[in-house]
Amino acid sequence: MSEVHDRSPAQTAGAMQTGEAELRRRQQAQRSRFFIRFAIVEAIVLVLAVVAVFVLELIDPDMGIWVLIALAALGSVILSGYLVSTTQRDRRELEALRRH
Repeated sequence: MSEVHDRSPAQTAGAMQTGEAELRRRQQAQRSRFFIRFAIVEAIVLVLAVVAVFVLELIDPDMGIWVLIALAALGSVILSGYLVSTTQRDRRELEALRRH
């Protein structure tokens, strides 16, 4: 008999909870790595934009503030899209784990 059939329902439920916990830990680690990378890239982009607008005066400061706002808005759209897609993917992975 296979190992799966030798397990009691309590052992199977415990293994499933362990699998879910491991999946959630992996998903959280992926999200944390993304947030750190995203924050670093966003900070670099915004600092470069501030330097270009206010230090090097490549763009008129009155117009440059709108560039900064646009960059921040773009970053928030990217972050929101990532969160939505990641949440959907995480839910699908969890449902697939529970089916097995």
